[in-house]
Amino acid sequence: MNRRPLIFLVLQLIFGAPREFVSADQSGPAAGEPDYVEVARSEQEPALERSDRDFLPHAGKRVRRIRVTNLEVCGPSVDDTTRSAQSRIERFLNHVNFETRETTIRRSLLFEEGDTIDPFRLAESERILRNLTFVGDARIVVGQAPGSGDSADVQVIVKEAWTLELSVSPKEPNGLKVGLAEQNLFGLGHQVSVAGRLVPDATPRLGWDTNYAMQNIHGSFVTGKLEYVKMPGRESAGLTLSRELISPVLRYAGGLDLRRTSIAEPDSLPSAADNRFELVDFWAGRLIHEWHDREETGRRRILFASYRVRRLKFTDRPPVTPSTLYPYHNMDHLLGSLTYIRSWYYRTNLLYNFGRTEDIPHGLLARVTYGVAHEEFTWSHYAAATVAAGEKIGGLGYGVGELRIGGYPKGWEIEQGVFRLRSLYFSNLLHAGRYRFRQFLRAGYTTGLHRFADDSIDFGGDEGIRGVVYDRSVTGSKRLQLDVESVAFTPWRVRGITFALFAFADLDVIGSGRRSVFEQDYYSGLGLGVRLHKEGFGIGTVQLRFAWYPKLPIDHAAFSYAAFADERFRSIPLLGGSPEIVEY
Repeated sequence: MNRRPLIFLVLQLIFGAPREFVSADQSGPAAGEPDYVEVARSEQEPALERSDRDFLPHAGKRVRRIRVTNLEVCGPSVDDTTRSAQSRIERFLNHVNFETRETTIRRSLLFEEGDTIDPFRLAESERILRNLTFVGDARIVVGQAPGSGDSADVQVIVKEAWTLELSVSPKEPNGLKVGLAEQNLFGLGHQVSVAGRLVPDATPRLGWDTNYAMQNIHGSFVTGKLEYVKMPGRESAGLTLSRELISPVLRYAGGLDLRRTSIAEPDSLPSAADNRFELVDFWAGRLIHEWHDREETGRRRILFASYRVRRLKFTDRPPVTPSTLYPYHNMDHLLGSLTYIRSWYYRTNLLYNFGRTEDIPHGLLARVTYGVAHEEFTWSHYAAATVAAGEKIGGLGYGVGELRIGGYPKGWEIEQGVFRLRSLYFSNLLHAGRYRFRQFLRAGYTTGLHRFADDSIDFGGDEGIRGVVYDRSVTGSKRLQLDVESVAFTPWRVRGITFALFAFADLDVIGSGRRSVFEQDYYSGLGLGVRLHKEGFGIGTVQLRFAWYPKLPIDHAAFSYAAFADERFRSIPLLGGSPEIVEY
């Protein structure tokens, strides 16, 4: 009698029985071209390693040929490309998933055939590919070109990700959201999504939103996005063009955001909070100086300058005065910033996902922003500063922290100011027999500086207690957050599926007035769960989570469960960008 747990039998039915490994590239390489596809590194111990390490021996060689290899969404991986799909479901998913076009991949590379190999450019290209929403993982392999001592052939291996996403969010404020999105339409890297919303207590009760985005338009690294939202209480239309400084190789960056929004309380009567506004936000910047480290080719120091023009104009709003309802004031900003960055990347795995390669930023970022602001009732200066640093902490792990402060200087004080502090730590892998453990810690603190009496922190977003959406009744002028998670990567393996167990504790302290945040009420969530991952299965990690809430600031069930991944422990980026306005 089969005594395996029911979940094991279900997983076997879905994913199939063990399979024989077969070649991932049946056609083989072109004549005279070496085959670099068969890469087997899955059993190596995960550790932080320099992102350009594998390319250093080939520095200075000429790129003779670039070959792009797409790995199907189910079956092979960049660590073992010899696998293939076996079960019917896997083969069906491979068949219906859009395969990324070769031109789409080549446009994301920072090198071409005929170029001299620069290890930094190859490492940056690999990292850029991994950050694409339709790529599960990526690896660049360099091999000696046959018959040529000074030339090399480069193979770009891209693991496809499952790009058709169905989402159900029953925890939306007072309602339900169901969405469908395709992240790689026709293999072009275009994104399209549509979502429907139901808010039972609103009039009207139904709403929807849609957007269409094009990544890396014609190899320019510019992303364009059109979006429209019509839901109970909110209607918005926007156009966004952006080119982020994702690598110093790009040198130029900028963006444009055009948006028109109408907000009304979701009922049949007008409200004092009803408003309409238009936003025009433009910025541009360039790298003005770069220093190269002769001994460490992967480390760059750059100086990046940018400016920003931002106009926020309300066409409908509640009555305002110079000292009340600050969020509804018309505002014009003209800002400039100077950013110093010293950064490089390390690679690792068994971090946020199981076998996927992760890029961890190291280094320092320092940014100063200054400019003028017309706040409807007065002209003033605006100033902001950011300092961020990430580094390995001896044999303890990795830590990164960021401090941001901004506001309107008046004499020796800052009015309408914001102070924000956030940090992230994760440990090295700890071993206990065949189990491996990693600890995560995230902390954040926000407070206002000489704010108006009716100002409050925006408690939206996903930074709060897991599984809880705060409503408008939650207000405060200061906030302290602490998230702790312990992950156990188990040796359990069923039909290629690996298991990780995790437990977490979230703490959220919301306060106001002159009392210390440590004297305020606190709210908490405790939970545990399991993450399941099938190597070579491009749908990603499946997470089952259960949470208990001893104390919350809103009326909420004492327990919750969820079946989706959580991205809260992502590292803090060290990238140049727009002159910042520190949000409250």
